[in-house]
Order: sequence, then C-alpha cells, then structure tokens
Amino acid sequence: GTEKYPLKEVCPKLSAYIKHIIMNILLTFDNGYAPHAAVVIESIILNSFQKHSFYILYNELTEDNQQILYKHYKEKVNKLCFIKVEDQEFLGADKLSTLQHIINQKSALLRLLVEKVPCNDWILYLDCDVIVQDDVSKLEMYYDSTKILGAVTEYNAAYKLRDLSKLTKYEYPTFVEPLQYEAYWYRTLQNLGMNIGGKYFCSGVMLINLKLWRENEIGEKILSFIRDNSTVCFAVDQDALNYQFNGDYIELPPRWGNNVVLDAVFTNYSSADLEEAVCNPAIIHIAGSIKPWMYRCSSKYKKLYYKYRKNTPWPKLIYPDKNMTNIIRGYADIFRKLFAKVVSEKMKHTVLFFIRYEKKNYFSSIRIK
Repeated sequence: GTEKYPLKEVCPKLSAYIKHIIMNILLTFDNGYAPHAAVVIESIILNSFQKHSFYILYNELTEDNQQILYKHYKEKVNKLCFIKVEDQEFLGADKLSTLQHIINQKSALLRLLVEKVPCNDWILYLDCDVIVQDDVSKLEMYYDSTKILGAVTEYNAAYKLRDLSKLTKYEYPTFVEPLQYEAYWYRTLQNLGMNIGGKYFCSGVMLINLKLWRENEIGEKILSFIRDNSTVCFAVDQDALNYQFNGDYIELPPRWGNNVVLDAVFTNYSSADLEEAVCNPAIIHIAGSIKPWMYRCSSKYKKLYYKYRKNTPWPKLIYPDKNMTNIIRGYADIFRKLFAKVVSEKMKHTVLFFIRYEKKNYFSSIRIK
C-alpha cells in the first residue's frame, strides 16, 4: 500500500511519471446528487499531483448547479465539461419497470452513453458514492490496449479451486450465509447467460477504453440488452455490462473499489490484496441504500465524507432522513450496541470464571489421586 510503501521510495521514476498524467474522469448525476458528486471531485483533487479533466453526463442538472460547480472548480481542474443527454438517447431502456427501485432511472443509465464524451482515450468512471483516497493517475499502469474495460471483481467462481480450509480473517465471509450466497451467484450468471465458472465485476469504478468502446458500439448493445431482457437484469446496467463482457476485462486490485471486501473469498482475490483493500483503500465505495449523508448512517467513513464536503460548494449538510422515527431508531441502535457490549463482557468473565474453576477442580483431583 502507499502508506506502508510510499510510491516515491519504491519507484522514484514511476512516481515522477505519475505526477504528469492527466486522467479523464466521468461522473453522472442529477440535481439531487450534485453535492455528493462534488465530494468525489474534492477527494480526487486533494489526493492528486496533477489537475485532471472531468466530464459530467447529465439528463437533469440545472444551469445554476452547473455554474456553481464550474465557478468552484475551474481553477482546480484541467477541464470541467457538462454534456446533456436527451431522453430519446436511452433507447427506451429508462422506461422499464425493473428500474423502479432507483430514484432517477436515467441517471443510472448515463454511464452507458460514455461515447458522448469528446475524447478518444481512456476514461475513469466513478459512482457518486465513492471517496477517493489515492492518486487516480496510478490506474494508468493497468491500461491494456486490447481490452475495453477494467473493474474490480465482485465474484469469481475460481475461488472454489483454493484451499478453503485455511481462510484468513480477510478471506472469511462474515456478512452472508455462504451456501445462499453461492446459490445467488450461480442463478445470476445462469440467468444472464454468462459462464457459470466465470467472474462478475462491480460497475461503480470502471476504466473504459473509449476508442474500443465506440468501435464495438458497446453502449448501444448494452441498452438494447436491458430493453429486451428486463426480467433478468436485477442490477440493471451492472448486470448488462457483465453480460456484455462475460469475464473479459482488466481485473483491478480490490483497493480500487473496497466495497468488494465484504465478498471476501468469493472474489478470489488473495488475502494480501483483501487486507490492503481494508487497511489502505484507494477508492472507498459506500454501496447500499444507507449513505454517509444520511442521519441513520453509522459507517466509519461518515467523518471522512464530511471532511471533503466542507470544501465543496455545499458545505452544510441537511439530513434528508432526519425525522422522529429515525432519531428514535438512532438511540435504539446506540443502546443496543451498549447492551451487546455489556453482555459480551459479562459472558467473557463468566466463561473465564468457569474455565478457572474447572481447572482448579481438575488439578485438585489429580493431586488427590
């Protein structure tokens, strides 16, 4: 990791080279997510040597919000370009009922229209619920001119070939029942028509080769797949992306999308890679429905989100979910954790007492005999 082994000490020439790399970065969001997108931009700027080029694909973003972002960041970035996507360009995929769980269906599909970005090089796509903690220029070392896309693996069936009897704490899955989880992935790959023994990536962080993306008309193919196969696209565009590439992508280390550490050994990453993703993440991806800008969020990254947010055009945070119900739930969570801690401590002392008692009786009986 960069903290344990600073890049400038490990490889001075590479460190100097990275300082001159200007990355193309793609964000897609609407008015509601503008403050969170600003946090992403801020975290990139504060962890980079170079000024990068930012491209914003949007369908619903007011001129006022565009001006606010431009005025705030125009001196801090190499370029900030806003690109409007019209409704008809979604090819009808935004009208599907499978997208109803997403607040803004169109924003979820915007990244598939990355070919609208006016450049013909690599571009880094980021979800707007990430926090960057390292220089994104380092991703340049993973470029492969023969590949269209790079991403962090969420599931890799090859894990079954490993010795599963000796898992480290980073490899052991603690958040899910393994058999149910394996069955979920088997059904997912089968339903999508993918290789059952293959792998599946998380689309929250993607390196995209724009030249090959355009040449192969990837965006149009994926939108068509979503439109024609809505019943099997549970994760919508992410499922469709994985169907399109079917395991043929550049596999980025998990520290570049650390949410996959929850998938542990199912990712087939090494214990060392998973440990680095936990202890020294380059991109923190706060996936799920509870975000750090919510009152009920108890993530350890909540303070980190505030650290960057205070430097954005929207430094003041108003919790969208702060109501009496959630306030009560918040206190209930605190008491529940305290109670669990007290019970845990009492149980520990009780167990130690019985162990010592049994040892005393055992050795006493030996002496008697």
